[in-house]
Amino acid sequence: MFTNALLAVLTISPVLALPSNAPVSAAHVRSTLDLPKGIKLRINTLGDSITYGVTGSPVGNSYRPELLKLLTAAGATVEYVGNAKSGSPPQAHDGYPGATIAEIGQYGLKAMALKPNVITLMAGTNDTPKGYSFPGDGFHGPEGAIDRMGKAIDALTARSPETVVLVATLTPMFFEANLKDKDNQPKKRSTEIFNEALPAMIKTRVDGGKKVHLVTLPKMDFAKGGKDTQEGIHPSNAGYKKMAAAFFTGIEEAAAKNWIKDPA
Repeated sequence: MFTNALLAVLTISPVLALPSNAPVSAAHVRSTLDLPKGIKLRINTLGDSITYGVTGSPVGNSYRPELLKLLTAAGATVEYVGNAKSGSPPQAHDGYPGATIAEIGQYGLKAMALKPNVITLMAGTNDTPKGYSFPGDGFHGPEGAIDRMGKAIDALTARSPETVVLVATLTPMFFEANLKDKDNQPKKRSTEIFNEALPAMIKTRVDGGKKVHLVTLPKMDFAKGGKDTQEGIHPSNAGYKKMAAAFFTGIEEAAAKNWIKDPA
């Protein structure tokens, strides 16, 4: 997440659409999604190294295969689109290790040429700690990050108003578990501050008629050695399953609002 070294392994792939026949627990899905007849989900997964999938097995999968299982089990036809490719099918995505919110926003604008009708966006883990957990590096921390996130979302929705943007809260980071302020009192994680600001920022966009929806990730064990993380920063397979379930719920809720249309 804190390096761009893995960018070298990314290759360009315009579109990948692959069905999944793998079984999925019925406890995590309803029988169908409330989609208009004939509507295909054309999904762009957008973010940084977590979206790329630098951890988990196999590397490069992230939450995409698990989300595909949930969606196809619910009766949806799914196509993933993106300008990068990694892992096992479905491989198309726009997850870039080390990318900041501003950079991710630009990748998202480029992905609009592939005509997604849903974007699953998680961004901010490379913005929020800097200048906060690591003071003196000249960055603006979580408060500046939420402003940049709003601007990135505005650019995406301006480019394609009918594309649904599902915005996920951030996972925690182990090195922020015991932060102290100048008075040696417990200090909130930068990701907590960012997550607490997301609902109001997204509500402003929704009130303005934009198809933006908050996806609140469940509580995850991101302590070193925790079950939901590989090394305290990126999710394990268990963590990615939780992300997939949360994004599935977000797609379900967007469909219930009749937001999801055929790609323009």
